[in-house]
Amino acid sequence: MKNNTSLVILSHVLGSLAILLLPLILLQVFPQPIQISSLLTSYAYWQFCLFYLLFFYFHKYILLSLLLEKNNWLAYTAIITLLLLLVVNIQPFDQLLSLSGSTPLPMKSFPGKEPPRKGPRVDILSIILFILVIVFSVAFEMNKKWRSSLLRAEQAEREKAEAELSFLRAQINPHFLFNTLNNIYSMSVTGSPYTSESILKLSNIMRYVTDESHENFVPLQQEIDCVTDYIDLQKLRLGKKVQLDFVVTGNLDNKKIAPLLLINFIENVFKYGISNHAVSHLQISIDVLDNELRFYAQNPLHSSQRMIHRDGIGIQNTERRLWQIYPNQHKLEIKRENGLFTVALQINFKNE
Repeated sequence: MKNNTSLVILSHVLGSLAILLLPLILLQVFPQPIQISSLLTSYAYWQFCLFYLLFFYFHKYILLSLLLEKNNWLAYTAIITLLLLLVVNIQPFDQLLSLSGSTPLPMKSFPGKEPPRKGPRVDILSIILFILVIVFSVAFEMNKKWRSSLLRAEQAEREKAEAELSFLRAQINPHFLFNTLNNIYSMSVTGSPYTSESILKLSNIMRYVTDESHENFVPLQQEIDCVTDYIDLQKLRLGKKVQLDFVVTGNLDNKKIAPLLLINFIENVFKYGISNHAVSHLQISIDVLDNELRFYAQNPLHSSQRMIHRDGIGIQNTERRLWQIYPNQHKLEIKRENGLFTVALQINFKNE
């Protein structure tokens, strides 16, 4: 907004300078050039400049409002016609010439042609300047409205993105908590001795989700702690046929990430990668570099689950969040090959 205001002020300054310099330039082409110092101190010069400056702002702020806001073409045309007749009558540029000690350019006669008819001289330059002022005024106003429409479009896009992110987070939290509560319920039904520990883990996760998920960015350490608690909850119910490799490497200090960005991918590893009848090898790794986070997850697609549509609401929401929060700063690859479901994600950390 500040840059836009500066641009408007600069446009007004440049336009005023153009009107002030125009007569200085035009008068130098006449047979009797006028000294600039004497012209600047003459009443005729400032009268000429003031006339066109006032006409510019009168047309921009009053006449154009009649035309554009009230759609009153009749009043606009009538006023412009009267002003044009005024210019023809007072002849601003010719007055500037006469009051400045110069004379208008003589009209030439050509051999074999009739001499020009006698009559009042038409101040062509004043009429041309009159038309140019109208053109520049319209162009100035149209450019202003164009910039305003761009700003409104950008603001609407930002508000839409913020509302969409809030909606996506509202979808993620209940979805995640619902599945976790189902897991703990299953453990309590089977009489698992780790039920109380699971409740403590869930309490940590819920505190994180409640307190931090509304933030745009959170410390990476908190996000990894939430992921670790979730995986610990899942490990408590894994059987002997499931092998889990989970590793976190790198320095987590002084880095931030969007909250709950990885949890849907990890959740799907346990939801679709475990079978009661077959051996399952689950892999989850998080590698933290100086300016980048690399996430990798892989699980088998068992025959009873290969037909399940894997791109559910969780992954779709995560993909949309990535595009909203990390545009051109992430790379996501999801593959289904050789009976394996693989997710590889790279995120460039934002400078805070």
